[in-house]
Amino acid sequence: MIHLDRDKSNDKKDKKRFFSVIYALVLLSGIYTGMYCLRFGVLVDVKHHLESARHDFPTYFKYLTASSDNNFDDVHLNFKFNEYIKLSNQRSRFVYGKSHFIKGKQWLERENIYAKARLEYKGQKFKVKAKLFGKNNDHFRHPYKWSFRVKAKDYIKDFKNGKFNLLQPNTRMYITDALCNLVLKNYNILSLEYKPINLKINDRPKDVYFIEDFFSKYLIERNGYRDSYIFTFNDLKHPNSDDLNDSQLQDLNNIKDDIRNQPNVILDQDKFDKFLALSFLAQNKHPYLADNFHMFYNSVTNKVEPIIREVLFKDKLTITSIEDLENQVKKFTKNIERYNKNLGTYLEPIFNNKKRLIKIINDINVVAEDIKEIQATEEWKSFQDGIFSRYPQAIHLCKHIEPNMQAILDLDLDKKEKILTVNQLRSITSDTTLEADLVLNDTDLLLSSGITLDLNGYNIILVSGHVNAISEASNKIIITNSSQEHSSIVIKNSKSTNEFKNVDISQLSNFDKSYWHLPAGITFYESDVLMENVTFESNIAGDDFVNFFRCDDFKLNKVSFINVNSDAIDSDFSTGTIDNCSFLNIGNDAVDGSGSHIAIRNSTFDAVEDKAISAGENSSMSIYDSTISNSEIAFVSKDDSKLTEQNNTLINNRLDYCLFSKKNEFDFGLLYTDKDISQEKYLIEKGSKVYKGNEELLNLKVVDSVKESLYGIEYGKKSK
Repeated sequence: MIHLDRDKSNDKKDKKRFFSVIYALVLLSGIYTGMYCLRFGVLVDVKHHLESARHDFPTYFKYLTASSDNNFDDVHLNFKFNEYIKLSNQRSRFVYGKSHFIKGKQWLERENIYAKARLEYKGQKFKVKAKLFGKNNDHFRHPYKWSFRVKAKDYIKDFKNGKFNLLQPNTRMYITDALCNLVLKNYNILSLEYKPINLKINDRPKDVYFIEDFFSKYLIERNGYRDSYIFTFNDLKHPNSDDLNDSQLQDLNNIKDDIRNQPNVILDQDKFDKFLALSFLAQNKHPYLADNFHMFYNSVTNKVEPIIREVLFKDKLTITSIEDLENQVKKFTKNIERYNKNLGTYLEPIFNNKKRLIKIINDINVVAEDIKEIQATEEWKSFQDGIFSRYPQAIHLCKHIEPNMQAILDLDLDKKEKILTVNQLRSITSDTTLEADLVLNDTDLLLSSGITLDLNGYNIILVSGHVNAISEASNKIIITNSSQEHSSIVIKNSKSTNEFKNVDISQLSNFDKSYWHLPAGITFYESDVLMENVTFESNIAGDDFVNFFRCDDFKLNKVSFINVNSDAIDSDFSTGTIDNCSFLNIGNDAVDGSGSHIAIRNSTFDAVEDKAISAGENSSMSIYDSTISNSEIAFVSKDDSKLTEQNNTLINNRLDYCLFSKKNEFDFGLLYTDKDISQEKYLIEKGSKVYKGNEELLNLKVVDSVKESLYGIEYGKKSK
């Protein structure tokens, strides 16, 4: 009996142990499943589906049952197995590790493991390298739909970059980042593009992804700016810090200090205000997070501009009156100040100064109207339908866009036209030698007839003002520099046309002060210019004597450039005419156009040491009834540019015509001529085209690459 009781007791203990183990396994399995659903987005996805259905069931059901077919381009990213497994193992080590799976931390540090792959697009194949990208787990929680940063061996023209991010739309709030960048693009703010595609990774089913712009020179120049810094308060995003010298790194630190301490000097306030207005409409402070708030230093204007990223229309905006709106803007601005103290000095006047507050409210109204206009376009509707039909749960995250916009528009705020302030006038009526920089804001500068203005190592800087320098031909205005120090003239955002008539300008240099470095002796930015009977002679230093940058209309008539040690005219993203002008002894290019439209007539070019006419980077230039003599190269058309020349005389130039592609992001040059250039001296790269009238000249000898002969090797001058 004793033995039987012991056996029964042992059986009970064994069963208890067995079920304890079973219960423990079930519990652990439940915990694991729960953690998996939490960490890998299952719960979040279900939640968003339910909330989207609750918010607007008819719309949700329409997209849920709609075909997810779209008109987006197909892209195939194909890894070899051993390359793909490198990324898969790296991901697995993190997502199942303690840091992420248990603690839910971001992936802040990782080894840069690149996997070789082949990217196929529209029948083309590109060799690329890809690495995992993103800090939050929405970038890598799916078993194989991860975010990638891709480097292509060659520039991919349709992607507008050679380096880009491949992201699922949920990582960029589905449609809001694309929308916000379109809004700010209206104000010439450097904007990212989000190209939707259907991405197939190896043999997996394809799915909707975004091609997101990478911070690069390509992005900056495509937006019509000169290459410069893109940065946050904590980091430099472009260029690579290893590519900068100590002086440039110090420049960047000084820029950041000025943002904190004197934002009225360094910030492009109007663009920052538009950014703030858009953030208010989104009711989201996240774009201002120090590590997320990206900025671009516009090196031509010496202003910092914002770049918008990662915007969620977070909360619904409810406004009862204009006074309520004012109070909400003040509260929102104060919260941003606590969120990013670096911007405190910029933000403080908004909630303490009624005029600044009204300016922001005006911008909020304008931005709300911009959103409405964008949403009404067929292009946007097609884009949104493509995203929502694949991700109906996105309706929940995007549900506040429409009501927030409408809440502002329903106030029916007065549509105030931008009030143009009446400029003050600064007159220089007698011979003058500067003893300090002449800096004028909203002030026009009048130079009286016959005076001599000696810059004396100082600079003239006009912002939102224009120059009026008109004299008699027998008594010219003289602008010069008697000092060995650099003197320059910078004119930005003129409200009226700058006029120079019967003026001699000499001895200028490029602008170089603190962290503001410009290549030209005279820089015109977003300003109209009219010059007649003006002489530019003997500049001291710099890449250009005159630089037109983003100028809609410059007109030069009877203007002479003599003994210039670099480019005479450099035109960037500008439109203008050059008539009856002369260029003599030019140390580099006479007229260099990038992204410009220029017509030249009845002009002479003699002894130009590099290119008399250089059309580059998608320029359109026409030259008629002109003479080019004793110069290194007469005509150059490169990088998607079109050059038209008729009735011109070419005498004793080393090379008359040169066509090629210099930059990867552009195709070859195009020439329309009235000559059979086979009888002339030419150097043409394969792929370039030459037309005489409407007939393409096919009998010309072409070479695979002209770079081996240019830039000081056989022809031209070595690039700086």
